[in-house]
Amino acid sequence: MNVNKILTCFLLVVLLLRIDDSEAQNPGVNGYKGIWFTLGQFSEYGDKYSGGLGTYTADHIPVAVYSPEAGKTFFIYGGTTKADERHLLIMISYYDHRTKMVPGPVVVFDKMGIDDPHDNAALSIDNEGYIRVFISGRSRLRPGYIFKSRTPYSIESFEKILEGEMTYPQPWMVNGKGFLYMFTKYTKGRELYWSTSNDSKTWKKTRDVTEASLLNHSYVRRPVNAHKDFYAFWADGDADKFSESHLYFSDRKGNKVWELPYEMIANLERPSKIKY
Repeated sequence: MNVNKILTCFLLVVLLLRIDDSEAQNPGVNGYKGIWFTLGQFSEYGDKYSGGLGTYTADHIPVAVYSPEAGKTFFIYGGTTKADERHLLIMISYYDHRTKMVPGPVVVFDKMGIDDPHDNAALSIDNEGYIRVFISGRSRLRPGYIFKSRTPYSIESFEKILEGEMTYPQPWMVNGKGFLYMFTKYTKGRELYWSTSNDSKTWKKTRDVTEASLLNHSYVRRPVNAHKDFYAFWADGDADKFSESHLYFSDRKGNKVWELPYEMIANLERPSKIKY
């Protein structure tokens, strides 16, 4: 969606910010396991929201960016390291469009016991190729963070460059100027930042991609500058009870769907094509 107007306050950030000496924890993980979460607010229709929420919320955008320079789609999600675990880790990885493979995901930040995917992150890449990870805080209870990769187009190591009050991060790279970074702060209630476009907020369904699945598929996200072979990214999960959560992506037409490897043996593996 093209941004035409910013109708409320905004923060234009050229990320030449102070850098502190603390570092992210950046171990590799042997598989793609999304976070499962329940809000615990039930009605006659079930839980208000629950299930596999690795790409939650709809206001955390973007969560994936295609880089033609690197030939990769970089993506970020809320994950865990075990099927029976609900400990939130902010994880990053990429899909290599040349080799058709993915590495094991890397932990950018450990949320230290938090299981709430409101603390998920957004992702952007600056003009020099450095990957920026914008991790959401939660109201005034938990701070948000911004991390920067130590090497362009690399997910191996990150450094923390900012900590502060910020929720629902939306970083947008403005060529030659820096970042237009929009986020929420809780001052006089929840202060929102929003924009308009020439689009008429209207959708028409053309097909079902995950029809007849036993699990719920939700929060499908489109990468920035999306490559036709990695056009949508989402997670699944059981909306009624604690379950494993797997991660998927599809091509532009939705004719092909791949599952990211839940358990990895090799350092690089091919995602599995799903039949449906």
